[in-house]
Amino acid sequence: MTPYLGVRDGEGYVSGIRAIGPNPSSGAVRIAYTVAKQGMVKLDLFDIHGRRIATLVDAAQSAGEHTIIWRREGAGGLESGPGIYVLRFLVDGRLHGTRRLVAMK
Repeated sequence: MTPYLGVRDGEGYVSGIRAIGPNPSSGAVRIAYTVAKQGMVKLDLFDIHGRRIATLVDAAQSAGEHTIIWRREGAGGLESGPGIYVLRFLVDGRLHGTRRLVAMK
C-alpha cells in the first residue's frame, strides 16, 4: 500500500486517498479513501495522456472511511491494459489529491 495523502479541511480532518494496493498490480486494485465531511465525492481514473478511463465514484457519501475495488475496467466495461494511471479525488468539486497507479500485465 502507498502512504496516505490528503488535504485538511477547516476543522482539521483529512479528506484524501488513504491507500492503493497492490500498486503496482496485475489484477484488481483496492482504493481506500477518507471523506472528512459528507459531500459529493468523485474519483476519476485517467491514463497518462489525460484521457478519462473511468469514473469510479460519483455520489454523495457520508463522512468516514470508504473502499472501492477497481477491476481494471474502463468506460463501457472494457478491460484497461497495462500502463500508468492517475486517480483524481474530489469532494464537493474541490481537489483533495491525485495518486499514481501502475497496472501491469
